[in-house]
Amino acid sequence: MKKLLIVLMTGSLMTLSLKTNAQNWSLTGNAGTNPATDFIGTSDAKVLKIKTNNQVRMLIKSNGDVGVGTSTPTSKLHVNGVITATGGTSSDWNSSFAWGNHALAGYLTSFTEIDPQVGANVSNFVSKWDGTALVGSNIFNSGNNFGLNTSTMIGSANFVVQNPNASGYGGMYINQTGVSLKPFYGYAVNGTASCWTSFDQTSGNWSVNNGGDRFVVDNAGQVGIGTTTPNYFLDIQAGSALRALNAVSNVVGSSGQIINFERTSAPASANDIVQITVPAGSPNDFQFIEADKGGSNRFQVNGDGSVGIGFSTLNTARLNVDGANPDNKKLYGIYSSVDSASLSSAAIYGEHTSTTSDGRGVYGKSSGGPGIGYGVYGESGYIGTRGLASGTTYTGTSYGVYGSASGSTAGTRIGVYGSASGAATAESNWGGYFPTKTYTSEIRVGTTGGATGFIACIGGKLIAEEVRVELETTWPDYVFSDEYNLMPLEQLKKEINQHKHLPGIPSAAQIEEQGGVDLGAIQTKLVEKVEELTLYIIQLKEQNDKLQATNEKLQVRMTAIENNK
Repeated sequence: MKKLLIVLMTGSLMTLSLKTNAQNWSLTGNAGTNPATDFIGTSDAKVLKIKTNNQVRMLIKSNGDVGVGTSTPTSKLHVNGVITATGGTSSDWNSSFAWGNHALAGYLTSFTEIDPQVGANVSNFVSKWDGTALVGSNIFNSGNNFGLNTSTMIGSANFVVQNPNASGYGGMYINQTGVSLKPFYGYAVNGTASCWTSFDQTSGNWSVNNGGDRFVVDNAGQVGIGTTTPNYFLDIQAGSALRALNAVSNVVGSSGQIINFERTSAPASANDIVQITVPAGSPNDFQFIEADKGGSNRFQVNGDGSVGIGFSTLNTARLNVDGANPDNKKLYGIYSSVDSASLSSAAIYGEHTSTTSDGRGVYGKSSGGPGIGYGVYGESGYIGTRGLASGTTYTGTSYGVYGSASGSTAGTRIGVYGSASGAATAESNWGGYFPTKTYTSEIRVGTTGGATGFIACIGGKLIAEEVRVELETTWPDYVFSDEYNLMPLEQLKKEINQHKHLPGIPSAAQIEEQGGVDLGAIQTKLVEKVEELTLYIIQLKEQNDKLQATNEKLQVRMTAIENNK
């Protein structure tokens, strides 16, 4: 503020016997004064006092400080009392003193007015008053961009908040006070509200609204997509969407998974890692799981429980395996390995339990064409193929091994074929051996020595187009029962790491100790493991579907955010 000097001239009687340029100042005024040399005051370092009623009303110190109502002024103008300012307009005062509407301020009592000072400031930063001067602040405003603690805009943003904290939380809060509040942060395009995020004080939910509540996180950490009341840590309700979860990965490399499910501790009861539930009345031909590669269906599980590997259309079998070779793999329709010392173990196990029809426990068929393929091929270090028939009370014929050959054109047909060579003497090579013509004793092939407890004894390799084993144990469809206790994958991993073979499957040492495996038992175990594998795949597919849907929702969200920037 420019200094305002108020000089109060009184009409009291004063006698001034001062000589200025040989002239006395008159009480009725003076004429002919020279402003360059004439003055009222002192010519030495004395105080000039002005009195009324013999009281000092104003004085001027030798240093120029003026006091009104005080004899000890501490500034160029020191007023002890009330100042009344009248006349003029606020614009007059503003233009003259640039300090607000003094004329309209009325009476100013007991105050000390100090000129505003301007301290150090930085261009485009909004100044702040620190109690003494206008100084720089951390608020940036370039006209188009606004920043708090920063002048650097990020991307195409026009407003950026920089957290000055070196650690911990920081940033920006939206605060409301009261009860039943829903503070929110919204997004608008061309003046029209588009979407917003909000926090519901009553429910504790944080929500994303875009044409409705699309994403919710409750205060228990449960996330809801398509629902405002999640019951799980991730609860997705897709509504009419084609997929509830869609996960896509473009990671190049041999490691990593698109979706990974892991249980870190063993469950207390038979809890599912992945569960698929469909409404009653759903068609049986819909697919629980479909795994594609390059547009071709490689694995699927249908609603009726049938499994297809390599098939796009399943037949009536529970397990359909196509042994085609699209990826240069070994040409096996089904491949199984078992490691167990138990004779009851089996890499592949098949059982037919019908009492009214001649079904097949294991059925193999090669339909490549005339002269092509093997229906069943067995290879072993001990017994390649073993057959057992137990007629018990059956009055008909039971066959331990039954062979038949037929054809519509000329050619050789062999129901059972045997060949042997390589023995030290020719007498020791037997393609087939039967001690009697009635075949009431054991069958020996390739050896003259019998095996106690066995009807047939083969001293060499056995090859066949078809081998049928009548099983005494249950076919492992029990795996698909709701009561079946499927081992968690983490526990399965521990079992494999510890024992170096699948649980329930004999080890190599066991196989060696018992001198081979039981084909029916090992077949059953193999199918059991295949069915367990199917359940694991179903679980993984369910989790994959959920994550896939989450990714789609997040992609939509990210796109919306990018579009609203």
